[in-house]
Amino acid sequence: MKKIRIMSALLAAVLMLTLVLGGCGSQQPADNTPSGSAGPTDGEAPAEKVKLTVLTRWTGSDAMTPLFEETLKGFTELHPEVEIQNDSVNEEAAFNNKLKTAIATGDVPNVFYNPGIMNAVEYAKNGIVMEISPLFEDKEWYDGFIDGVFETYNFTAFGAEGYYAVPHSIGVEGIFYNKDLFAKAGITKVPETIEDMYDAINKLKAIGITPFAVGAKETWRAGHILNWLTYKNVGIEKVKQIGARKAKWTDPDMVETLKLYMDLKEREAFPVNYEGVTYDEEKAMFFTEKAAMVLNGSWFIGDCESSDISEKIGIFAPPSFKDKTEFIGNGIVYPQQLYLSGKATGAAKDMQIALIKYLTNKENQQKMALEIQRIPIRKDLDLSSVESGSLFAQAVEISNSITLSCGDTFDFDPLPSMMDRTRNSLIGMSLGMSPEDTAKEIQAEIDKNQ
Repeated sequence: MKKIRIMSALLAAVLMLTLVLGGCGSQQPADNTPSGSAGPTDGEAPAEKVKLTVLTRWTGSDAMTPLFEETLKGFTELHPEVEIQNDSVNEEAAFNNKLKTAIATGDVPNVFYNPGIMNAVEYAKNGIVMEISPLFEDKEWYDGFIDGVFETYNFTAFGAEGYYAVPHSIGVEGIFYNKDLFAKAGITKVPETIEDMYDAINKLKAIGITPFAVGAKETWRAGHILNWLTYKNVGIEKVKQIGARKAKWTDPDMVETLKLYMDLKEREAFPVNYEGVTYDEEKAMFFTEKAAMVLNGSWFIGDCESSDISEKIGIFAPPSFKDKTEFIGNGIVYPQQLYLSGKATGAAKDMQIALIKYLTNKENQQKMALEIQRIPIRKDLDLSSVESGSLFAQAVEISNSITLSCGDTFDFDPLPSMMDRTRNSLIGMSLGMSPEDTAKEIQAEIDKNQ
């Protein structure tokens, strides 16, 4: 019954979109072509053949693969003059090597997947990727995006003026929790502030439940907790300033953030010896109800829905600080974004712009949300057919509350080693190093590479 409701709503949305686009002007031919138009009318010369190459990781077993291939086919049906060569590679190292080789040989793909923010900055400086702010003039397309989602790709602070990527989908961070355990502990509402969280931690400990399942043997799990505390305590702009070398990890507010991390450990919010716990053990702890909460991205929804406690799980936004209300809208988002070739000209440039808009328009974003439950980056979708109260619906609600987003604290740092440095230093702090010395250790990595 649920599938019928979803498909009915989807068909209605597609029909409505077709009618709307059919009545639009002709300034943006790629996006305003009615869905029934397959090519030139009688008496018109056929359009010049255009070949586009795309390089993503949406192939093989990736859940996005069938929909991505279907979307590419839909675009070529609208634009029969376009031939798309899909060079996508799923495995990370193979993808990175293929992209680097393509760029080194000057054969830049027309549309390609995330090469890493700081690599993208260098590509922007060298004209390899296209500056996309002119696309924002298409208000029907641009205004539907989640507020602030493009700011991650504003590289002005790094010496490349403008915006350089189009977000496609996101993994939004939230705190998954066991509603039954919260009720048993007497927690009547989800924590909205860090003070509320401290109260919840105390109540869960009182009934013998570990508050947070964390498996920091895989250090990214500790890193995600730091992301939460950093963005709510000092804001996303602070980590951008560190990446631009206008601020330091040893600044008092960053040291304070590290102390907040340690405060959670000292309050026994994490499992005993969590530094040696694996991610699989973390998940098992949560799904066997030995822990009440886990901080994770929306990709965790699938694991939750297939678990034995699926009906007991909810998700809420990571709490903020009462005295830092200016950062309430700062949220943790791990985006998947697409770049356009800065080398394309003429019809190829026009068609790569048309393709990027098509991949991220209302119709295709809605298909992605409803068919594979990937969080969309548009706020103008009709998701009313999504089951009310589902984890997906709750994750979408969290994403819609975010006004400025970032992934990891090192995303804007030009040093590739900062991922390991920050995460390993967190574990060192958990094992006894002071927050002050931890900040110095992280900053030293920057200073020695200046």
